[in-house]
Amino acid sequence: MSIRNRRAGHNYERQLAEEYRELGYIDCTTSRYSSRKKDDFGIDLDCTIPFCVQAKYYKNQPNFSQVLDDMRVTV
Repeated sequence: MSIRNRRAGHNYERQLAEEYRELGYIDCTTSRYSSRKKDDFGIDLDCTIPFCVQAKYYKNQPNFSQVLDDMRVTV
């Protein structure tokens, strides 16, 4: 993964966190900021109960079935 792609992904996570706060999830943060454990599980936004949000930023359309297969199931 290039630095440019990584930065775009992090920017996208921060943008989504801001949008979630505007929707009423006032404590929403990126998991990179709030919880290393959640970040390790592939959860990108924290404090979005009852949802676990994993953000994906793609320049081109991804293979969605592969993306879903790569996601870990967490409880």
